[in-house]
Amino acid sequence: MSGQGAEKEPESSAGDQPGVGSDSDQPAQEPWAALRDLDAHAPKFDFQGVNRGVAAQHVMGDVITGGKVENHYNFGGFGSEPVAGEIPAETLERLAEDFVSEGTVFEELLERLRHDRVIVLMGNPFTGRRTAALMLLHRLGALPVRALDRDVSPGGLSLRLASGDAAVGHVLFDLEISREQPLREAHLLALRGRMRERGAYLVITTEVSPYVESTVAPATWHPPAPAAVLAALLPRRTGAARARELLALPAVAEFLSRERQIREVVQYAAVLAEEGRERIEGYSLEALEQQVQEWFEEAETPVQLREKAFLIALAAFDKGPYALTAELSDTLFQALRSTGDDTYQKPIPVFGTHIGKRLQKARARRYLADEETEWGPVTQVQAEFHDERVAPMVLREVWTGHPAARPALIKWLDGLSVDGRPFVRTRAAAAVAVLALTDLPSAMALVVEPWAGAKESRRQLTAVSALTLAHRIGAPNIPRIVDAWSTSVQDPKRCWVGVRALGLIGPERPAEALDALRTQARHQYDKKQAQGRVGGDEQVADELPQSRGPPAALRGKGCRRNGPAAATGRSRLRTGARPGRLPHRL
Repeated sequence: MSGQGAEKEPESSAGDQPGVGSDSDQPAQEPWAALRDLDAHAPKFDFQGVNRGVAAQHVMGDVITGGKVENHYNFGGFGSEPVAGEIPAETLERLAEDFVSEGTVFEELLERLRHDRVIVLMGNPFTGRRTAALMLLHRLGALPVRALDRDVSPGGLSLRLASGDAAVGHVLFDLEISREQPLREAHLLALRGRMRERGAYLVITTEVSPYVESTVAPATWHPPAPAAVLAALLPRRTGAARARELLALPAVAEFLSRERQIREVVQYAAVLAEEGRERIEGYSLEALEQQVQEWFEEAETPVQLREKAFLIALAAFDKGPYALTAELSDTLFQALRSTGDDTYQKPIPVFGTHIGKRLQKARARRYLADEETEWGPVTQVQAEFHDERVAPMVLREVWTGHPAARPALIKWLDGLSVDGRPFVRTRAAAAVAVLALTDLPSAMALVVEPWAGAKESRRQLTAVSALTLAHRIGAPNIPRIVDAWSTSVQDPKRCWVGVRALGLIGPERPAEALDALRTQARHQYDKKQAQGRVGGDEQVADELPQSRGPPAALRGKGCRRNGPAAATGRSRLRTGARPGRLPHRL
């Protein structure tokens, strides 16, 4: 994407966004009001560990491309003959050794299977429901166990069971239930009759689905607690005494304090058994990176594009209103869907995944909280990732790992930058700040610089917020960029953005900020003298005395960046309190 194209695109994309209108004629927001919105709505990103992305054209840290181990029993179809494969006995024995049923309804399910012969085990992905299905048959003694081909409708399943099959146990993993192929009571009755005739048992696993007849009573599977699984697995690998020492490590407590999937706990038990200190301490972040990469890779059963758009929107609006996040995620979905084909006009489905299932797949939760608005606090349903480190990680993964998504992401952010809601604009700026931390040259060329040169004041203000937040989270060279822009004599729009940004980051470096502002004030004075009464850049000249306030106040107290006066100034900035009357002469 050329710089020229990046400059033109924001103007055309604004009208496509909800709550967006042209504001080129509107005056810029007052500096202290803009700062108040910035501090009120900026997310609290957690940047633990090494930045594993691209920063200033360098690859930093480790890039994990694998590490996830899955066992699949997938036997392709051969014409119309029933397809099944026997699961090795040693596999069942190995699973039985590590299976943990503590805190589950396993014993109740065992009795139910013994009586009904057929059971539908419904649960969320990665909760151990596949292993639970195999262990039900193993504990019941229904051996050998055959895995059935999942490429079958619920109604055709009974016809797929071969009449001459001597297997006692049958399992069907991940049966697909849909609006076109619902699960009905008649299907289960036919299967139970078939199983009783043959003295066999069948366990079917599937995800939670609304397309199940009300007379069908599936068994809900909930996994054991991660701490219980780890406490049961580790002694078998290290011995009881050593396991107690390992379980007492702070890194283990931190790992268990976060929401975990059973597969992650099993892998962590193996990591602990290896006793590599760096791996033990870093596995929590490593598992998170694997999850984020898995969300956006094209796997056999990929996350739908609409849900991927929701993940990106949730990363930008983490701890924000769910309805707003869902609304704006569909705008991003539309942009992603038309990538490479501008004529793609297929309508977006009005109704989609249930909020509970959508957040479960995103490893997020919903809760009620008060949201600050210009009309006062309003109670809304909020959504947030269970792990606060996910949001910036998702943005980095999409930006650096999937460059083909950049045009759609930029178009989406362009629309958000002129949205009428301060919360939306601030979160757009925060997302760009993360991109700047990851890949400063691209973020500046494709997003921040076009915003700074835009005719809309809201877009310029969002550029200011992006630079300020990027500096707060440690993006490189932001003061250098702001100083250069604020002393520019060629581009008044970019100069205004630099001057406004100096007023926000200036309290950390008051001497340098005041020097840059004096330079620009002298330029405006000389320009006015040369051109007469109407000379100079009016917008820049009006901004200079307002941006001088915070740096001047701190410099007057002789403070340094981390001194008490600087802390006082930053506290004033966070609360949005207006200081005393600002001088109008530098």
